[in-house]
Amino acid sequence: MKDYRNFIYDDEVAYKGLPDFINSLHTQGMRYVPLIDAGTSARPLPIDNYTQYQDGLQKDVFLKIQGETFIGQVWPNDAAFPDFLDPVAIKWW
Repeated sequence: MKDYRNFIYDDEVAYKGLPDFINSLHTQGMRYVPLIDAGTSARPLPIDNYTQYQDGLQKDVFLKIQGETFIGQVWPNDAAFPDFLDPVAIKWW
């Protein structure tokens, strides 16, 4: 994931050609199974307007502890986690 962000991968350098690689696997009868870490980066809004965290806060889709969004430590930074028991969170994800 580019900069540890959900829904975005580094398609310019590290994973350039990923769609072609996946298509190659499919033509050989293989499957591509990505492992997804649902932790959404809770960093302040970056310059490039990655808004998934702010959007999730607005839609109130993250797990809470005592009424506050739970922020956990994954990868190298803070992250919020969708509440997959909430239909709104499922739709948002």
